[in-house]
Amino acid sequence: MISIYATQNWVTIIIIFLIAFLVTLHYLYLERFVKFVSFYKTEAYFVDYIDKKGLFYGFFNGFLFFFQLGVYALFLYLIKLQYANIDGEIAVLLNIVNILFVFFIGRFLIGKMFSYIFGIAKIQIVLSFVKFTYLSKVAIYIFPLIIISFYLPTYKRMLLLTTIVLTIVMLLYFYGKIVLQNQKLIFHNLFYFILYLCTLEIIPLVYLYKTIF
Repeated sequence: MISIYATQNWVTIIIIFLIAFLVTLHYLYLERFVKFVSFYKTEAYFVDYIDKKGLFYGFFNGFLFFFQLGVYALFLYLIKLQYANIDGEIAVLLNIVNILFVFFIGRFLIGKMFSYIFGIAKIQIVLSFVKFTYLSKVAIYIFPLIIISFYLPTYKRMLLLTTIVLTIVMLLYFYGKIVLQNQKLIFHNLFYFILYLCTLEIIPLVYLYKTIF
């Protein structure tokens, strides 16, 4: 098994940048950041910020996007390092970052295209904001485990499996909340929901898995 020590220098730099993102958000947007990271104040966060214009174009969400991009890239890199025969090189991580960037941006743009076709652009932008928020929250929750996994290689497999299970459970929980809170909307747009599920959830995940692994 390839030692993770060979990658620690540049991984440490990336982790420092990601921590700096969180510290900056905490310093500049204390009230919003506290509501955002709290598991129990999610609804309050949505009530306060979901009606704001330019949901995805502010400084706060811009930093969150690059934070979650970095965290999920490190997460997938850890999985690939553990289960695939690869060298611990930064080029591998950068390739994952590029793939994830295309994945996130492509899924968002395709979603907007379908929303205009079906005349539900406002619904789509809100749904995208909710999903973005949940993905960012999961990234914050698993970030400490990812850090520990890099610096405690003895327990790396156990920590990685724990992180994978935790990530899946949280994503299923959050997606379940989205479905339950929008039952009427989904029922009245069932065809669009099925098309949305296949086009923007299942197919992109298959693409992501095939491309990275």
